[in-house]
Amino acid sequence: MFPQTEYIVSGQVHTKDLHHARAVMIARFLDRANAPIAGSEVTSDLVVTSGGEWRTVSCVLPGLYENAAYVQVDLEILQPEQFRVPQLAEHQVWPSDYSGQVWFDDVS
Repeated sequence: MFPQTEYIVSGQVHTKDLHHARAVMIARFLDRANAPIAGSEVTSDLVVTSGGEWRTVSCVLPGLYENAAYVQVDLEILQPEQFRVPQLAEHQVWPSDYSGQVWFDDVS
């Protein structure tokens, strides 16, 4: 890894039977001690696909961190309470998906 270098992490994502949840890619820089570097986390668009479609997702990590030693990538499924702003304060009821599927491929 080269310090102060911009990196792009990209991949393909396909979802099935997601009605409320979304797929997402998250990338961040880590220092030499494997600790996340504050402010370096980048999140892709939230994704749901249909009809067998594969969609490209990406995260651009700017070369702002001199102490960056590694890139960490998370491939996640987020339920609505993890990405939406609550409408009803503390008593919000969130719909969830329990049987949906997400595939990630060609992550580089």
